[in-house]
Amino acid sequence: YINGARNWIRIGSFTFQPSEVVKFLFIFTTAATLQNLLSKRNLILFLGFSGVCMGALVLMRDFGTCAIFFITALIILYMRSGNVKIIGLITGVVGAGAVLVAKFVPYVTRRFSTYRHAWEFAADKGYQQTRTMIAIASGALLGVGGANGKLKYIAAADTDLVFGMLVEEWGMIFAFCAIACFVIFALYSL
Repeated sequence: YINGARNWIRIGSFTFQPSEVVKFLFIFTTAATLQNLLSKRNLILFLGFSGVCMGALVLMRDFGTCAIFFITALIILYMRSGNVKIIGLITGVVGAGAVLVAKFVPYVTRRFSTYRHAWEFAADKGYQQTRTMIAIASGALLGVGGANGKLKYIAAADTDLVFGMLVEEWGMIFAFCAIACFVIFALYSL
């Protein structure tokens, strides 16, 4: 366990999570097979590989990354096949799985229990959320300057609370420009 996250592997002074390997494999395998997804065989292989990656993430209890993989796989499937029935079926099956995970994995339920109630649990379950909101408020429009923010001292700030750090240090204007870059690239790709 490191900062509350489990499944870390340490080799000498180098530490990593196995989910990082799964992310690496998913990205490169997906990129390599994008051109070949038009055939039914390759589409089934892509679905199987995506399912194995998401299953590994569920076993490692990395549900956030699993959700991102699922959305990515749906977008790729829709762009390559355009078959709304298959996408609806997959979404229904995964939605049922998500309900089961929320019901039988107390960790997920605890994470959602602070949603819209972070200030009620500011000292324990809502600690990161409340500190991120404070950081966003202190950053205002122009920010406090690069490396001058306080959110960087909170665990996982540079991975899970990135938007809060961006707003605190560089301001809301810069943060919305960064979001606009992603939106513009997405619209351009369409």
